[in-house]
Amino acid sequence: MSTARPVESRLPEILEGISAPRTPDYFDDILGQVSRTRQRPGWSFPERWLPMTALSERVATAPRIPMRMAVVLALLLLGLVVSIVLIAGSQRPAVPAPFGVAGNGEIVFADTTGAIVAGNVGDGTTKVIVPGSGHSRPVFSPDGRSLAYLQRGLAGGSDIVVSNADSGSPRVVNAHPVGDVGHFGWTPDSKAVVAGIGAAAYAFPADSKGDPKTIVEGDGVSNFNYLDAQNNVIGDLFRPPNGDEILVVKQGGGATGLYRRLVSGGELIPVITAASSPVPLSDVVGPQWSPDGTKIVFSLHSPSDPNFGRAYVINADGSDLKQVSPLPTPSDAVIDEEHTAWSPDGTRIAFGRWFMYPDGSVDPRPVIVVNLTTGADLEMSNREVNGYGGWFWSPDGKSILEMPNDQSEHAGQVLVVDATTGELRTLGWTGDFSQAPSWQRTAPKS
Repeated sequence: MSTARPVESRLPEILEGISAPRTPDYFDDILGQVSRTRQRPGWSFPERWLPMTALSERVATAPRIPMRMAVVLALLLLGLVVSIVLIAGSQRPAVPAPFGVAGNGEIVFADTTGAIVAGNVGDGTTKVIVPGSGHSRPVFSPDGRSLAYLQRGLAGGSDIVVSNADSGSPRVVNAHPVGDVGHFGWTPDSKAVVAGIGAAAYAFPADSKGDPKTIVEGDGVSNFNYLDAQNNVIGDLFRPPNGDEILVVKQGGGATGLYRRLVSGGELIPVITAASSPVPLSDVVGPQWSPDGTKIVFSLHSPSDPNFGRAYVINADGSDLKQVSPLPTPSDAVIDEEHTAWSPDGTRIAFGRWFMYPDGSVDPRPVIVVNLTTGADLEMSNREVNGYGGWFWSPDGKSILEMPNDQSEHAGQVLVVDATTGELRTLGWTGDFSQAPSWQRTAPKS
């Protein structure tokens, strides 16, 4: 009887038989089928056009950005965008505040032909910016970007014209011709032109043509109308720094005096009246707010000499009335101080002064500048015997701009006087002596 051999003992033989090279029975059939099939062209393989090594290298070298780093980069990008926006916004032309110290720009004035001329104090050059006759009273807006002037109307009266500072884009803003204009200036926001007509003041919108808004009406007439052509400064009406109150001069017995009132209307608030004044008072002339809006300067006329006055300062609440200049009144003359004006920094007050003698003779003095800290008077060097068509402080407060009147030594000349030394500078510019020039306010240099 034979015994079967275990698989384990036959495993080497089995493996040897499997590994032996041999050709399958169907080999000839496979070769016949392959020989009848066309080979795929090489151009159809993407690897021939886009090497796989380029893709594999790029994928291998591109780092993965952590989420924290991505957030930081996004915040940096956002900050860059915000910075660009802020820088772009800061490139807008800077404008000065309506009150206080500002930079000096150009000077405009009407010449003897009725054209409007702009002058550069730095190099002394001038140019006609509004040609032709019939133009007068040019005045820059508080922000220095616009110009207003009067233009003789075809049917009589005058038109109020507003333009860019260089006279571009002129437009008439009144719907009906206006009569004689006293005060001629602007609202603090530079959005409306203010014209004093009779005993009223009106605001004409600078961007449209239509009926004006009444600012104040009646109770405004005095010996020298407090809204006359000599008083064209914004502080003659509007209270700094917001321009939300105005000054009003009222006449009528014990109620005669100086008042303030909201621009929007309402009751008059007494500042000083004939009944309340510690100094005999018959009239208030040429009041003007201080640049900070806390005080008011004006000429106080007394009952004994109602046509003449002395310069006084008073707090806006009616307290602490003080005479500006300590100069005593001579025994043989009467002193008259008019056209009071604050310096832009509020440290000095300028005014005109005359000595009136019993025989009728008059001694007109130069413009006086009083230092409010020391009380010292300083006379400017030029004495214009017939007064001025107008004079004002320069925007930077270092000079006084004058236009002497007819029959004065420098009649019709545009003058700049150093307010500290009194030294006179003639510019060689000639204008209409009956009209005040205007000095453009610009953003102060930092």
